[in-house]
Amino acid sequence: MAAQCETIGDDVASMDLFDEKGDVVKFGDLYGERKALVVFVREADVRIVAVGCGPHKFIEGFRQRSGFQYDLYSDPERNVYQALGLNYTLSTKGESKINTH
Repeated sequence: MAAQCETIGDDVASMDLFDEKGDVVKFGDLYGERKALVVFVREADVRIVAVGCGPHKFIEGFRQRSGFQYDLYSDPERNVYQALGLNYTLSTKGESKINTH
């Protein structure tokens, strides 16, 4: 978590958020132990969509393991990904490699 806090800032990581019960959760606790995608929303009528790069047959298993309840799609050939000029990072044994398409 230390590297991530340095990137975001210790002051932000220590700020309070509230769950649906009103219990306090530190912002840094959202991403401290696992990879996390944090989405900030202002409107109640918003659609959350995730696009993965694996085959569509993995969507059901992903939903079961993660509890993800929103729209989920597959782009196994990364066509949309590449058309948007996105990069991805592969990490192996502490080394990162950024790939561009």
